[in-house]
Amino acid sequence: MRHYRAGWVALILILAVGGSAWLFQAAYYRLHPAAPGSQGHVAQLLEALEGEYVKPLTPLALLKGGVKGMRTALEDEKVSLKGLPSLAGTRREELLKSFDGIFEECLLRSQGKVSREELTYAALRGMVESLDDPYCDVMTPRENAEFESEMAGGNFGGIGIYIEADPRHNNRLTVTEPIEGSPAEKAGFRPGDLIVKIGDRSTKNMSVEDAANLIRGPKGTEVVVTVQRPRGKPQTHRLKRATIHVSSVSSRMLAKDIGYLRLRMFGDETDQEFAQELDELREKGVKALILDLRNNGGGYVTAAESVCSHFLDKGQLIVSVVNSRTARNESYTSNGRDLDPLPMVVLINRFSASASEITAGCLQDHHLATLMGETSYGKASVQKLLELEDGGAVKFTVAHYLTPEGRDIHHKGIAPDVTLEDSDIAPGEDDPMLRAATRQLEKRLVKL
Repeated sequence: MRHYRAGWVALILILAVGGSAWLFQAAYYRLHPAAPGSQGHVAQLLEALEGEYVKPLTPLALLKGGVKGMRTALEDEKVSLKGLPSLAGTRREELLKSFDGIFEECLLRSQGKVSREELTYAALRGMVESLDDPYCDVMTPRENAEFESEMAGGNFGGIGIYIEADPRHNNRLTVTEPIEGSPAEKAGFRPGDLIVKIGDRSTKNMSVEDAANLIRGPKGTEVVVTVQRPRGKPQTHRLKRATIHVSSVSSRMLAKDIGYLRLRMFGDETDQEFAQELDELREKGVKALILDLRNNGGGYVTAAESVCSHFLDKGQLIVSVVNSRTARNESYTSNGRDLDPLPMVVLINRFSASASEITAGCLQDHHLATLMGETSYGKASVQKLLELEDGGAVKFTVAHYLTPEGRDIHHKGIAPDVTLEDSDIAPGEDDPMLRAATRQLEKRLVKL
């Protein structure tokens, strides 16, 4: 086991060379890899889903989904499926043997139009799609490598935006945040902007992965992206790709000794980066804190655990992970407070999800911070990442998490203590929500 992580609703990514960072995960295990070959991958996924998926499943339904996925891949290549055999058998072993026969027949009929790897991943996607779970997905070896690379942080070539396929708005490609100083931020991209065209291609029904492949490219090259603000007219931007530095935490001092910490994601380096930024604020004499989780789609649960531990006494509950089907009930507690209690405001909005909600919910339940802003996204499902022999991976739901007071915020979100409408301002512009948080803390400091 390596990391737990929580995250965004579907796919959120940094549009960059060499990566498309999925930040959608709530539990990440490295398991023993599957044996090589199509049946090895399919059998391992079947066993994992039967054993740990959050809802009961049957091998027949899952393998039917796998066959459907293969059929779709062949139909896309205009391969004849006439007379293709159906799954046979009742026991798991019989069904797997029948599936393998169908796989080899599909591969033979494709006559090279679909490779063994492509057919394997089509089958895996079909199995996952049969779950009808928006938080489950399949990553090819390249996609998984890109995810690992970007979650580790670093420098990438791209336009510098986080986007998501928002299921609340017909899976429209939506900007959740432009990265400060990036070409996208300088061009005026804002959270909530819809990406309607890339070049001359409409993004209707386009996946996040396909959008990433169209947008990312080498530093110095150009890409044309058309965005539309809600109730606004489409705006077309010709952007030159640049080197984007991805850092999960930034900080600065505001007036009246108020410190400002912004978390963009909960990644590999967040624990270290957050501690460093907090130490710098402490050295500057911080007397109150604003923790900004707006547009933060999530990341590793261990990173959220580390952030919360700065403010909680040792042993205090941060989050619980539960699955009634498998009787799973795990508690994650603080490693111990290293910062004396300070007046604190946490800013959230409709794009704050999963690991952000773990953090916000924990601080709210322990009465350590006032939450200001909008109701958060509402993703409390927990996923596991199953890695395959060839470097690919499958993400599937294994549990839900609860706040320290036992609240299940899935599809509900966390309601702020003080409701404020987020203005979707670009970084560096006047920020009404930040001003409101600053005013509240200034009043509290006067009382102290």
